[in-house]
Amino acid sequence: MASRDPNTVTENLLAWGGVTMHLPATWELSGYDTDRRNLTRLEIEDDYARRAVIEWRPIPKGDYRAGMRRQLDRHIDKSTVRESVDTGQPGWDAELHRAENGDRLAIVHGILGARLLVVVRLYFAADNTEAPGPLIRQLISGLTLQHGPTHTWIVYDMEVSVPACYRLAGTSFEAGRKMLAFQWRFRRLLVWQFSLAHLLLRDKAPAPWCAAFLNRYPGLRGHHHYVEGDRLRARRARLHPFGHAEDIGRWCFRHHAGYALDEDADRLRLWSFSYRRPADLAALPAAFR
Repeated sequence: MASRDPNTVTENLLAWGGVTMHLPATWELSGYDTDRRNLTRLEIEDDYARRAVIEWRPIPKGDYRAGMRRQLDRHIDKSTVRESVDTGQPGWDAELHRAENGDRLAIVHGILGARLLVVVRLYFAADNTEAPGPLIRQLISGLTLQHGPTHTWIVYDMEVSVPACYRLAGTSFEAGRKMLAFQWRFRRLLVWQFSLAHLLLRDKAPAPWCAAFLNRYPGLRGHHHYVEGDRLRARRARLHPFGHAEDIGRWCFRHHAGYALDEDADRLRLWSFSYRRPADLAALPAAFR
């Protein structure tokens, strides 16, 4: 993870859905969406305003450029002045649109890793004197496509590696607590990260606190978590001897939970995995087993 020291940080690393990008230090994820067309859309803001919308999808079949042009034109006021911008990268095009009120919109598009069509819209308010060219070239050069059996997700100060076949099923970003939910063929992996762990635990052992948290979590009513040694264990809850509706609906009757305390970073990582067979658990990265 990139350093967060404001005196040294120059970029912010964001990894999402197999795509890694290097953003300016003050830019953060503010929203996301994935639709049925496999279009992933990320909204990026700085401390003051929206700065970028980054979209990608598998390269469409046939000649897609005319359709893409029509979609891009929906975001452009016809009264704007258009000029091209040098991207410095073959296969990538960029254009800058200047509105009458001084606002500027840069549209960048290209192919990433011969697999994804990427479109980036960059927003510059009228009082923003930043030159678009260097920023566009920084973003393009920092875009990479992840390969291999696992994909790493990095958002804010949270970094999680999961099998590449797992898809994001939900998120929760609250002050001091973040959660990413992943799913593959009804298997479900929930990962939490808690900040300021020393205040959270108040000198208590992390295992009992984690067990109590999981037992209170609404989506895990079918299992009771307890501590054995310093490890988390789970057994089927007495009220649900044949499985909770959540377990039956997923047909996942096995459950595994664990935690990791990073005292240096003052963070507590907690996870819960609902699965069907031992091979599912073995397929997770070692950190979760």
